[in-house]
Amino acid sequence: MYHRIVLQASSFSSDWNDLLWPLIVMRSEEMYPLAVGITGPDPKAANSYEQPNLVTAQPFQAVEISDGQAVITLPPLAVTALTFRLES
Repeated sequence: MYHRIVLQASSFSSDWNDLLWPLIVMRSEEMYPLAVGITGPDPKAANSYEQPNLVTAQPFQAVEISDGQAVITLPPLAVTALTFRLES
C-alpha cells in the first residue's frame, strides 16, 4: 500500500467477506496481521551517506480487526506491506 499524502494520516479498510475461519483461528494478538511500514522521522526524510538508516522498515501497529474487517491507518508518505500469519 502506498500513501502519498504529506500532511495527514489516512485510514483504509479491507473486507474479509465471509471468511469466518481467520476469526476462529486468530485467538490472540500474536496471530493478527503483521504490518511493516517503511518510514522515517520526517515525511521528506531520505537515506544518505551520513545517515544510511534514517528511513527503515519498522513494525506497524495501526491495524485493527473487528467484525470481519481489517482497518489500517497509514502515516503520511508511507509504504506498507501486510502479511498474515496463522499459528496453531
